[in-house]
Amino acid sequence: MKRGAMLLEVMVAMAILLMASMTLGGIVMQSVTSMDRARKTMQACDLARSTLALIEAGLVDPMSASGPATRWDASMFLPSADMGGGQTVEDDLRSMEPPGPPVAGSPTLGGPEWTVEVETEPTELAGLYMVTVTAALVSGQTDATEASYTLRQVVRLGSEPEDVAGEEDELMDAARRGLQGGGSR
Repeated sequence: MKRGAMLLEVMVAMAILLMASMTLGGIVMQSVTSMDRARKTMQACDLARSTLALIEAGLVDPMSASGPATRWDASMFLPSADMGGGQTVEDDLRSMEPPGPPVAGSPTLGGPEWTVEVETEPTELAGLYMVTVTAALVSGQTDATEASYTLRQVVRLGSEPEDVAGEEDELMDAARRGLQGGGSR
């Protein structure tokens, strides 16, 4: 009778231990999934910020910025044996070929892909546009969005602004008249 009770106690203890470990395992898996989602959202944020900064600086046309994002890695900026050493960094960068689209059998084909969408809307102010940049990680197999981030900012697009530093305007004229007329209150 004692052996049977002891066996029953061990079985109950094992069942409790199994349920507790399954619960903890589920919590760990859920936290790993949440961390991965947060990491991908941070990468989407960085991609959207970088794209908006390039547009704002005038280095990229908003209409040409939409589409698949080029994957960057440090090897693009490291000198390689076939670049002939002794050149400047600018020469090395000019001589590099941009990576082409994935080919059949490539490990990236069918995998997740970062895309950028840029939309512009004119505002009431001349030369200023509301630029919306959305960076998204899209699964290649299901076309489901794994992570995305959207930024909206007013940006001056178009021609270079004129340098008007030091030019006279109405405020400067009023200030000068005030100084010449005594300028006290």
